[in-house]
Amino acid sequence: MCTSLLLLFMACLRLQVNKNTKQAQQRKAKAAPSYADDSNAATEAPKRWSDYTVQFEFPEPTELPPPLIQLNDVSFQYPGRDDFGLKDLNIGLDMGSRVAIVGPNGAGKTTLMNLLSGSYWTD
Repeated sequence: MCTSLLLLFMACLRLQVNKNTKQAQQRKAKAAPSYADDSNAATEAPKRWSDYTVQFEFPEPTELPPPLIQLNDVSFQYPGRDDFGLKDLNIGLDMGSRVAIVGPNGAGKTTLMNLLSGSYWTD
């Protein structure tokens, strides 16, 4: 009799486990987005880099007349700072120019770049 009760208990336990597994699978299926109806859904991702090719084409830029960037007689000073300022600065950069802005800390490299980018305005 104990054996038959044990077998019955194991059968009930197996049914409960199968029921829980099916419920978990159903919950997972409901939570996962369905792309079957979505016509804009992405196709399957490539498995390797060699599965696809990408080609970029950029038009050749037209030559711009010099100077591309220019500062004429620009002076700049931070408010309340009489010890530092840029005075009568003249710079012209042409297309294709390579420029390095170097100097010690506090020499005005960032200030110059902010003037060139238009972040700072002068009077």
